[in-house]
Amino acid sequence: MADDLELIFGLLLAVGDTRPAIYAGGWAAKRLGLKPGPVAWALRSFTSAGTIRHVGSLPSLDGFREGPRLYVPGPGAKIGDQDAGNQP
Repeated sequence: MADDLELIFGLLLAVGDTRPAIYAGGWAAKRLGLKPGPVAWALRSFTSAGTIRHVGSLPSLDGFREGPRLYVPGPGAKIGDQDAGNQP
């Protein structure tokens, strides 16, 4: 997941896009062949450590659960050799 997030943030940064990255736990779990629990735990761990910041969510897709979450790099985060942690 860390590689996924680095790639997503890096691609956004490379084209000058400062919007938060959409990272849906269910999508990540399917893509990585994991169950949703470990993905949620990892995202909470990254957030608690300050590696990423949860800045909101998109509207729910089914009306019952929270929609895909939006993240930005945490303070001081580096993507490649660029400082990515100063995004809004």
